[in-house]
Amino acid sequence: MKYLFGPIVSRRLGVSLGVDILPPKTCNLNCIYCEVGSTTSLTNTIAEYSPTEEIIRELDEYLASRPAIDSITFSGSGEPTIHSGIGKIIRHLVKNYPAYKVSVLTNGTLLWKKEIREALSPAHLVLPSLDAASEKAFRKINAPEKSLDINKIIDGLEIFCREFSGEVWLEIFISPGINDTDEEIQLLISAVKKIKPHKVQLNSLDRPGTIKGLIKEPLEKMEYIRKTMTQAGIEHVEITGHYDKTSAEHAIPFTAENLKDIIERRPQTLEDILAAFDINRNDLEKQLQLFIDRGIIHTEDQDRGRFYVLNKK
Repeated sequence: MKYLFGPIVSRRLGVSLGVDILPPKTCNLNCIYCEVGSTTSLTNTIAEYSPTEEIIRELDEYLASRPAIDSITFSGSGEPTIHSGIGKIIRHLVKNYPAYKVSVLTNGTLLWKKEIREALSPAHLVLPSLDAASEKAFRKINAPEKSLDINKIIDGLEIFCREFSGEVWLEIFISPGINDTDEEIQLLISAVKKIKPHKVQLNSLDRPGTIKGLIKEPLEKMEYIRKTMTQAGIEHVEITGHYDKTSAEHAIPFTAENLKDIIERRPQTLEDILAAFDINRNDLEKQLQLFIDRGIIHTEDQDRGRFYVLNKK
């Protein structure tokens, strides 16, 4: 599949079919923690980066058998809202496949644009991110395209939450020493209270980022931030990521192509892959070693374990 990947087991979305509508790595941010890798095309231009009709055709072919999935999720190699055809694809899915939830992972930077809010309006769930409420922290964590302004982004998130009929789960990625100070947390609290999402999800480093030396925020500090937000009157604040050992309840039939697809989109540990696929450990280790021997992937050791990472061409 060219534009689809998985399905994979998502901690937030269940069994999720990924839709990747951008060539890697096209985005208007170059976040220090991005598990996809550094942005190679930093742009804020809205355009048809991949043929919209081809994406729809591939979705139709895959969904014709009515597979057992929970969500069709726009995610992958960059910021999906800069693709001019995302609204058409979402409308097609909602109209023709009503049994499935349509979810959009977005960095939320363009929701101040009316046409972007309208494009996402038929979706069931939108998961934007907001990692900073100060310009200084925003530029340090997200390294945005120069025209982006954090106050305009926050305004756009607020308008979208007010207009959108589905649910909005706001993700905040906590970066030690940057946005975890009391001052930055208070600014984030003010922004969240203005935006009014249905849920706030706090996350920290889980897979290798774009620069060396990044560390995961300790659970104790994450709990402190969650408690501080809750005490400030923000409801439904939760900590996501691999702080607990909850295992997946679903498994997807294994193919070498699907394995390569999920590693291409996100570095994976052995346990991540075992949770996603119906395959035993020995067979998976053999397939991963085969990929290593062929120069397709390599390994990187991080706090959470050994990650399998796609080699850049």
